[in-house]
Amino acid sequence: MKQIKFFVFAASLAVLSFACTKEAPAPLENKVTDHNNNAPGLVTFTATLDNAGVVPATHTQLVDGNKVEWIAGDAISIFDGATNKEVTTSDSGASASFSVDLTEAGPWYALYPYVSTASIADSKITTVVPSSQTAVNGSFADDLNVSVAQSNAGALAFKNALGLIKFTVGKDNISKVVLRGNNAEVLAGTVKFDYNSGDPTWEATSGIRFIELAPAAGTFTNGGTYFFAVLPQDFSAGFSLNFIDNTGLSFIVSTSNDANLHRSEILNISTADGKITLDDNIVFADADVKADIVAAFDTNGDGELSYREAAVVTYDQLKAFAWTNASTVNSFDELQFFTGLTSSYNGGKDIRVPALFTDCENLTSVKLPANVNTIDANAFQNCTSLTSIELPALRAIFASTFAGSGLTSIVIPNSVVSMSSSVFDGCSSLASVTLSENCPTIPNNAFRNTGLTYIMIPDAVTTINQNAFYGCASLVTVDMSTTPGLTTIGNYAFKNCTAMTAFRSPGDNVIASVGTEAFYGDNKMALRSQNLTHLSSIGESAFYNCAKIKANLVLTSPSLTTIPNYAFYGCSAIEKINLSPNITSIGEYAFFNCSKMSSFSADGLNAGYFKLPSGVTSIPQYAFSNCRALTVIEDSFPEGLTTIGDRAFRYCIGFVNVYLPSTLSSISVRAFESNATYQIAMGKLYVKATTPPTVAGSNSYGIFQATDDSNLPTIYVPAAKVSDYQAATGWSKYSAKIEGF
Repeated sequence: MKQIKFFVFAASLAVLSFACTKEAPAPLENKVTDHNNNAPGLVTFTATLDNAGVVPATHTQLVDGNKVEWIAGDAISIFDGATNKEVTTSDSGASASFSVDLTEAGPWYALYPYVSTASIADSKITTVVPSSQTAVNGSFADDLNVSVAQSNAGALAFKNALGLIKFTVGKDNISKVVLRGNNAEVLAGTVKFDYNSGDPTWEATSGIRFIELAPAAGTFTNGGTYFFAVLPQDFSAGFSLNFIDNTGLSFIVSTSNDANLHRSEILNISTADGKITLDDNIVFADADVKADIVAAFDTNGDGELSYREAAVVTYDQLKAFAWTNASTVNSFDELQFFTGLTSSYNGGKDIRVPALFTDCENLTSVKLPANVNTIDANAFQNCTSLTSIELPALRAIFASTFAGSGLTSIVIPNSVVSMSSSVFDGCSSLASVTLSENCPTIPNNAFRNTGLTYIMIPDAVTTINQNAFYGCASLVTVDMSTTPGLTTIGNYAFKNCTAMTAFRSPGDNVIASVGTEAFYGDNKMALRSQNLTHLSSIGESAFYNCAKIKANLVLTSPSLTTIPNYAFYGCSAIEKINLSPNITSIGEYAFFNCSKMSSFSADGLNAGYFKLPSGVTSIPQYAFSNCRALTVIEDSFPEGLTTIGDRAFRYCIGFVNVYLPSTLSSISVRAFESNATYQIAMGKLYVKATTPPTVAGSNSYGIFQATDDSNLPTIYVPAAKVSDYQAATGWSKYSAKIEGF
């Protein structure tokens, strides 16, 4: 027997400890006999009970303990190919017959209960597990406990797809009970059930993270036993039951212990063995807090605050509350008993904590109500003494909620599906964060200037917005190696993360956009996956001075057309780049000081030479300056290239025989600048243009910069144009080196 500890909140039914047990075996899985085997036509299925298996039996109504029987009017779905056919029985008891005219040959799949919108694809049946369930004392509602079946060798064997959580109500006047997993588990919603594995498995397509159970009319029976029908899973952090009485009071019973629920199994929560009363007075740890709270919310005038008085405080009342002196607030763990904080936001579905604690510099401890799903913006902003907080199953975290606080670590629960900007901005002591597995966006400024040293980006993240980790000077590792859906890294997202030595992106990632200065100044950064085949947009200075981006980059997205200014400036460890052939623009300083880059082309990583994509018409200043390992071939510079800018290939000492196209119309002074020692490496320069390209810039310089003309290459021009070149401004100084071809 597994013991599960429950913590007392504020109800006469509140349990000091619950014992969870698994019910004893009873007659189980229904088997349906197919009298026509798998041939189409009129098929009759007879459902009987099989005594082998686990608790409870499929499917419809508990009788005599855990025994389950069919009842007249039960309807199932039979899938005739893709057609969902409703079939109803008039039988009741341990067996029932179903007859249906089928047009497709079997095997067939079936679903209980019949749902008109249910569908099938391959072996997966899509249906709905309701999040609003009707309470039945001693049983569960008809048409609730989902089961699926597949015909095989003359039998159609139904198997339960859900598990049951059983509990006993220990108080009068309870009108609703809400079940939530403490780790925001999906409990209901639109689900695909797959029967093929033998035991049904499930995946949610539109998951719901709570189940509400209420009688059809009136209230639960005191001492009655009731059931939630739940998707089976491991509640790794336990679960919570929120009891709501007919006056609107809300009481939480919760466990943090692991509770594993298998399909076709009952997890039984025993009756309460300890109680407190609503009129007991709350014991406050902080006398100043008590004085302010009692003054505001003591309705009976006894100078105390009872659990009942706390539970009826509304969000609007608490929002209007003001501390006498915020600087005296040290702890408010008693906030956990304020469970009635329903707000008008989100259609009245939010249980919301208002911004009570902004600038409470001495606040060290606060416990939030377990049923809270949202916290107002700025709620704990600048709480510099608040070093840790446990969050309940929140739905969202709003702007600047913890900005400037003293948090050292935080676990964001998986229930969080959205965060707003600046939530932890400026938390300089924040070294450890566990992100929600279900939040697709890391918002603007979320962790700007925090003390993070490591961050694991969850699978669900698709977007890291601008400034998200800006200035995290202690951040060493960003691990998104299992984040295959990440498409966008925003402007300045990791700028000035100067300690970052590892950026682990997925081996087959789908990053499509890296924003302006996204990794600016991260001169230690090592990109551990260079497969950026989906990257279609790169911002200016995106990888500026990332000196340890290693080895090879694959930038072959057909949508990538531009390498902007400074994009890979100072990436001195890059050795090879495989480019998209659709690139038409390369910006200033784009590959400045990529000193180890020996291969740059659209011809594959191992091309071993420099070759511009054919659509590039201009090479701006310093674009490939100091790329000393590059070598060229005859068609390195494509026809259509018109302009080469100032020092575009400065110190490219691997250039030997250079062929410039006939379309070249302008070349800047010092385009191939080097020094006297290295200039001799270029043996020949072929200029195919029949009109001498304009040499842009000061006449005191030429396209080479050398002190000894004997080190300059021979310049070959069209034979009929030798004299034109020898007379042209900028070329005449090399007249002795100009020859025809």
